[in-house]
Amino acid sequence: MKCLGMMALVALAFTSCKKAETKSSITVASEDLITVDMDEDRAFLDDASNHTFFEIGDRVMVFNISKTTPNMSNCGVYECIDQGSNVQFVNSGYGDAAQDALDGGYYAYYPFVEPFENIISELPDGENKSKFHVQAEQTYRADKVSLGDLYMAGYSDAPNLDAAVANFQMQNIMGVLRLLPYENAQRTVTKIQVVDNRFHLSGWVELIIPEVNATELKSTFNLYNPADPDNATFVSKVNEIKNRMGYNVTDGGYSITLNVPEGVKLGATKATTPAFNIVLRPMAMSQGFHIIFTFADGTTKDVDASAIHNFCIKPNTRLNLGLNMDNY
Repeated sequence: MKCLGMMALVALAFTSCKKAETKSSITVASEDLITVDMDEDRAFLDDASNHTFFEIGDRVMVFNISKTTPNMSNCGVYECIDQGSNVQFVNSGYGDAAQDALDGGYYAYYPFVEPFENIISELPDGENKSKFHVQAEQTYRADKVSLGDLYMAGYSDAPNLDAAVANFQMQNIMGVLRLLPYENAQRTVTKIQVVDNRFHLSGWVELIIPEVNATELKSTFNLYNPADPDNATFVSKVNEIKNRMGYNVTDGGYSITLNVPEGVKLGATKATTPAFNIVLRPMAMSQGFHIIFTFADGTTKDVDASAIHNFCIKPNTRLNLGLNMDNY
């Protein structure tokens, strides 16, 4: 099962960039999440919280890739100038990808976040590879996911980077755990830590940029059956994709922590408690997990779900999970 690893945590790949001479622009569209409610055991799109929006200042890295001559590949950083699900991004002044497309086409990755020292690029070495750091900590935002943690990837075969032709339909690589914890005591939560029993949730991920195919990743992970996790067809396909993508992870960690700096009070029922959105990689939670709560009064509660294997985070899926804390 280790072969499943973090290979689907595809998102960022960056390179050292110089100042651009032009202000080219692209059009970028986001993707709605599909919701799975574990209480009702069905999938549906239910409300606005399924929509993913770009915000002013969001950045994407666009790679202009040459497969035949990788040392010709280059990049540019584009910044969102509006808010919405289909918006314009303008060259932010870093990079020189605004030129005629090379033979491999354009690849866009969201988010591009500073500081730049979290980026390790292998483009200068003549390889279409990059490493990116999946952070182990996220920050709570009411009715939103942590800023800069819902990774997306997109492709365009446009001849050049111009908003009229360079349209990137971004696809969500990650999934979201929409946790709804409740209890009679209604304590105030300051931190929630998800600890996976089997898979790395954070770390440095190395990938071959033009081998990333978000559609293929989603369709493959949808084949996962919790009743038969070692299905030969599924495991073989995962191994094939992993090898083709040059997947490698280092300094991996098994937990993601959602920090709630100002604290949020729990409700007494699932219907009245606030939601905590935690971005997780595909396959997270599928082999058992812990959820550790820290409260404002200094107490903690460890919800041990090590024996539960019927939950599984999938790309572009929001998993609604009501959790009665009084049962643990």
